This record gives sequence, structure tokens and C-alpha cells, in this order.
Amino acid sequence: MFERLDRVPNDPILGLMAAFRADSAPIKVDLGVGVFRDAKGDTPVLDCVRQAEKAVLARQTSKTYVAPAGNAAFNQAMEKLVFGADHPVFAAARIRSIQGPGGCFIVGISAKLKPGTGHQRNVVGPGRGADMEGGLTRGQAHQFGT
Repeated sequence: MFERLDRVPNDPILGLMAAFRADSAPIKVDLGVGVFRDAKGDTPVLDCVRQAEKAVLARQTSKTYVAPAGNAAFNQAMEKLVFGADHPVFAAARIRSIQGPGGCFIVGISAKLKPGTGHQRNVVGPGRGADMEGGLTRGQAHQFGT
């Protein structure tokens, strides 16, 4: 059954991170994902993050699943933050947003929305790099913006 599925291209950023970890050179620069690392190369959970997690958990009243598009209130707030509350896309009802677990995932999903309509889909995000140079959106009608 799975032999008919196309293999997702390897993520060059994750490959770069693996090469960095495998390199025993004492002087090297990590060009992978830009997260804080301590002297041992670990990414510790900062105290401020732990406090924020506690605050979120204290306010939770349910463990109900979030809708596939994510938290609607968060999505609407992000739309207004990115475009400005008075942007014409709101009056024309021409904006949709989804929330996802990471850059590559969300860019790939965003670019594949409404396939076959012939309409160009604009994907606004952190930049072209999140798409791994088109690996997730190859063959899709899309335009990236920041």
C-alpha cells in the first residue's frame, strides 16, 4: 500500500543539524535551526518557558481536541497582527488561516489548499527557507511573502 506514496524530500536543515552533531571538530558553527543551546549543545527549557507553560495549564478547562485548522481565536488574532485590522482582505472575506506544529509542515499544507482550482494561493510566513526551496510545494500554484 505505501509503495505508491511519493517520498517526502529530505529536510536539508535537519541534515545540516545531523552533520553538525557528527562533526568532531572543536571549532564549528551550527547553521541549523536558530534555537538557544548551552555549552554542551543541549537546548534547555528556560525558566520563563516553564512559567508560561504553568500559566497555560492553569487556565485550561478542557482537553478537547483543537479543530484541524487550529485555535480559531489565535488564527484571527494572527491575521490582524500580520495584515492589520483594517486590511481589505477582511472586508472581502478573502483570508483564511491555519495553525500548525512547524514551519515546513504548515507551508506545505498551506500551499496545497484547494488544489485544482487554478487560483494562485498566497502563503505568508517567515520566509522562503521554511519551504526547503520548494520541496514541499513543488507543482503547486503559490506565491510566498513575508
